[in-house]
Amino acid sequence: MARISRISTLLSFPLLASVVPRTLALEVQQPLGWPGSLDVPSAVECISKISELDIFTPSTSGYNWASQPFNFRIATSPAVVVIPKLVQQIQDVVKCAASAKVNVTAKSGGHSYGAYGLAGDVVIDMMHINNLTLNGTGAAVVQTGNRLGSVAQGIFNNGNRRALPHGSCPYVGSGGHTLYGGFGYYGRIGGLMVDAVVGVELVLANGSLVTANSTLNQDLFWAVRGGGPSFGIVTAWTFQTVLAPSKTVNYNITFPNRLSISELVDSYIAWEKFAKTNASQALAMATLFVPVRGNNSTVDMSFVGNYYGNEADFRNEISKFNETLPPTARAKAQLKSSGELGWIEGLIVLAGNDGTLNVTKPPPS
Repeated sequence: MARISRISTLLSFPLLASVVPRTLALEVQQPLGWPGSLDVPSAVECISKISELDIFTPSTSGYNWASQPFNFRIATSPAVVVIPKLVQQIQDVVKCAASAKVNVTAKSGGHSYGAYGLAGDVVIDMMHINNLTLNGTGAAVVQTGNRLGSVAQGIFNNGNRRALPHGSCPYVGSGGHTLYGGFGYYGRIGGLMVDAVVGVELVLANGSLVTANSTLNQDLFWAVRGGGPSFGIVTAWTFQTVLAPSKTVNYNITFPNRLSISELVDSYIAWEKFAKTNASQALAMATLFVPVRGNNSTVDMSFVGNYYGNEADFRNEISKFNETLPPTARAKAQLKSSGELGWIEGLIVLAGNDGTLNVTKPPPS
């Protein structure tokens, strides 16, 4: 979505509603930490001594690129942005920041609409901390610099068709997506991305590197799965992957003959009731509301999503949903489906990323 942000609301978790908002005036929320920035120059000086670390300050070339938020509505101005290649460099940066008592934030993919990854005095961009490995049990160790497209393609190719319940945008960073409760169309079956976490490696505020899982540092493992970045900088996640569905069907239901307000409201209520009572776990559906160009008092509504199964079962399930719509809305509904796709092909359709999950190109703004 270029230059357009969507506000998404989770409804009973089965399905998703999304609306394109009007322009908002937004401010960057400062991270939790010490009360104020006490000695930023000392922190920058200390960081500048770290060997082979890419460093960007307001006086150096490349700073505007390094500090550019995904959401152009927000202005960010960190004192320094660093791009480490090694976990040890992250530890050293955190030690410098801690000694000067300045705030630190880590940026995994930078897709936060609030630009939270750029909110610190010191920003650690994790883009080069991006190894990904799998073991024979389907556990994937994913460093935080990986974006979702790389994670999806990597675990599928290297893990005998493995998958995770992540979101649909390939450029979203795996770090923020996991820490902040990211979810996707497969979530009705697989839960949140954080539900698949079985272990973490993270740098604490004193610069130490620790591992936390169900048997080691259990309290920290509990806290980091829901506490966001409050307890450290996660450098690697260990996820328990699942076998990817062999078939998916992408679909959308539109209303070329625009719904009246009463039809729209009744259709939305029918969608909510269906989600709570009759929807198959294999059926994922989002409701989209888009203002009609040139008429802000009118919106178009559509239903889009994926079905994780074969075409015949999808047709059966979607017919159940259609029967819940008001008769006049049902008469206007137009269904389009992709036919049966594989897991990766289904992700590509949802991503809308020029037919690929490749994220080596610059991300859209």
